[in-house]
Amino acid sequence: MHHGDCFEFLKTIEPNSVDSIVTDPPAGIGFFGKDWDKDKGGRDKWIEWMQSVAAECFRALKPGGYALVWSLPRTSHWTGMAWENAGFYPQDKITHVFGCGFPKSFNIPKAFDKAAGVEREAADLAKQWEGWGTALKPAAENWWLFKKPCEGTIIQNVEKYGTSGLNIDATRVELNGDTGTYKKPHVNNSKSWGIDGCKIVGSVNEDCKKGRWPANFIHDGSDAVLSEFPFTDGTGANKPSVIKSRGGTDFRRGLKVRTFQSEGDSAGNASRYFKSCQFSEIDEKLESVAPFIYQGKPNLAKHDAVYNTHPTVKPVELMRYFVRLITPPNGVVLDPFLGSGTTGVAAMLEGFRFIGVDMEKDYVDIAQKRIEFVLKQGTLF
Repeated sequence: MHHGDCFEFLKTIEPNSVDSIVTDPPAGIGFFGKDWDKDKGGRDKWIEWMQSVAAECFRALKPGGYALVWSLPRTSHWTGMAWENAGFYPQDKITHVFGCGFPKSFNIPKAFDKAAGVEREAADLAKQWEGWGTALKPAAENWWLFKKPCEGTIIQNVEKYGTSGLNIDATRVELNGDTGTYKKPHVNNSKSWGIDGCKIVGSVNEDCKKGRWPANFIHDGSDAVLSEFPFTDGTGANKPSVIKSRGGTDFRRGLKVRTFQSEGDSAGNASRYFKSCQFSEIDEKLESVAPFIYQGKPNLAKHDAVYNTHPTVKPVELMRYFVRLITPPNGVVLDPFLGSGTTGVAAMLEGFRFIGVDMEKDYVDIAQKRIEFVLKQGTLF
């Protein structure tokens, strides 16, 4: 782990020496009032800055290597353009949905009330615009899946560098008792289809028993998110699924909707078809192991111990899933925007090596304490 400007630090990394990149860069929206969060002077300036960082990441990454890069939906196109301009191929985009977001909205009536002492009509305007704001509640974030072009063919690249593949089997979605065999409605009933859409001949395909193929959609398992999924009730194999809401009312999505019930599958929430990554006991333990004492921060007494102050901490389980998906055995994971070190924690837990850098000294200190704590626990996690 290193403290400093990531652009300058990345120049010191040997070319083609890093196996994967998993990182959560700033979004450029200026919400947190920090230097690292500013838009650098507008869209074009921000893209230019991010592209310069991405270009150094491109140089450091092995050919065929992958990068998973976080972005807000509203500025996702900035991130995508910057990394593509740097030479990366945008292979996919993973959507992570969650129920713990909070609206970053400007309260219009409150602003009128605040101005009431200056302008008499402001209070009346506040009543007129009661209930109006300027933003929706965030419930989704994007993770760009970028790839550095291979050197030669895929198998030539894998043989030389060990990169270019996604670890599908290690990131499959658990079946939890499902058979993994599906049939399409109104089609020849002898044709069964596996989790990844391929035809199964004879008995249940052994490949399906490993779990469902990982998708570009991940949820946090919270009640707020699960309530948006339908419930399947297991009513026969050759029919479109009957869906039940939480209230128990039956309704149909329509025959053209490709939602199917697996043979022998028990009733349950359809969210089970996708990976669930949520904050866990590991996250709770890590929140209490990295205290630092008052260093001139406002509203804090000198004796107060402050724990992880980073505003955008990601679940360890999610970051473990990401590093496992794109990093080859014994690989090196790079995070040029270290933050509080969750990618590093995930890399250690998954048995990888790790390089991280951040311009904020406090965050580097927190990251170091969190990662040291995990390493001391051995196989406890």
